[in-house]
Amino acid sequence: VDVVVVTRGGGSSDDRLTFNLEPAVRAILRSPHPVITALGHLKNLHIADEVADLALATPTAAAVHLGKEWLRAIETIDRLRGSLLRSYRSLLAGKTQQFRDADGVLSRAAITALNRRFDRLRVADRDLDRRSPMARLGDRRVTLVRLTSALDSSMDRRMERGRSRLQRAD
Repeated sequence: VDVVVVTRGGGSSDDRLTFNLEPAVRAILRSPHPVITALGHLKNLHIADEVADLALATPTAAAVHLGKEWLRAIETIDRLRGSLLRSYRSLLAGKTQQFRDADGVLSRAAITALNRRFDRLRVADRDLDRRSPMARLGDRRVTLVRLTSALDSSMDRRMERGRSRLQRAD
């Protein structure tokens, strides 16, 4: 129920006296819905007209009024629906752009993080290569070659000194 219409068309004034009785008036006052009265002519006011939310002259006037109100309500709903749709589209476009921006930021952050991990991996790989037994063995070989060369040079010099002494001693 959207509205209650209490109406009576035509008839004598005595026929409309019912709308001045206390039970009818109290029922209108207790109604949880808006009440419109259209009891026949406004020149004959009734207590029901006084307590109703709206009093109109005739049943036809009540129908015309309600029809206009329904049209106005439908127009308002259509206008609000259009506004809601525009707002939704605008919100969706904004959120879509935010998503794209966030996706770009996330992609760049992921690439940066991966590059850092690859750099660490390369450093760890080089460190592992340096610490491997083969690399150590290679370093020891280089050291051995250097020391052997130094020993050979040292022995050559001593031999040369020894020859020189022998030649001087002769």
